[in-house]
Amino acid sequence: MPEKVFVDIELNLPKQLEKDLLENERICTTCKGLGIVIMDNNYGLKEEPWIRGFPYKHQSLWPCPDCYNGVQKVCSYCGQPGPRQYIHPEAHCLCEKATNERNSLAAKKEKERWEKADKMGIEEAIKRFKLVFVDGPDEYILSEDIKKYLAELREEPGLPMPYVWGTRTEALALPGADSLIDDACENLHEEARDNISREDIKELQELLDQWTEEVKSETITYFPDYKIGILVE
Repeated sequence: MPEKVFVDIELNLPKQLEKDLLENERICTTCKGLGIVIMDNNYGLKEEPWIRGFPYKHQSLWPCPDCYNGVQKVCSYCGQPGPRQYIHPEAHCLCEKATNERNSLAAKKEKERWEKADKMGIEEAIKRFKLVFVDGPDEYILSEDIKKYLAELREEPGLPMPYVWGTRTEALALPGADSLIDDACENLHEEARDNISREDIKELQELLDQWTEEVKSETITYFPDYKIGILVE
């Protein structure tokens, strides 16, 4: 069993620390402005399997997990601190005013993106796209069903019409045969790569192309194309 020892903290510290606080900053309530806290660093012994958990400690001083240098950034609306890693707590604070500001900024950016996009009508979109992307609910809808989908939305009171976008696709793409062989030979003997003929590389490339084409339909993935907006009203 470990011997419990108490270590006196003998630090040559001033009685007070000076903090020049900026707007929307406050002294950390966790460490009281010191910037450090006591961490228990719990541990257990494998020789004592009958003891549950980690009953022993190696306490030490660690940087405070809730601030930098004893100072917390706080939301300019509600005054509550945000997570330590965020410079602007308003970007993550859940208070009503901060949430409304984020929603307003998001709506403004979305409108700007819509205004920059090329536009097409629903009928043209149905012919061009298999799926379209609906902002807000963030759903992919079969283009042939978009009219019905929008009609149902119009029946919901108070719901604004969402932006509808075209889509683009990506499918599985493998590196070329040359690249694959280069990587595979990297740790082999010096002449390994040179011993592979151009005919062998061509044969591998043909196999890769055939296999990629066979699985292409199973790997097609859709993404919003924010360059093409679909007019719904």
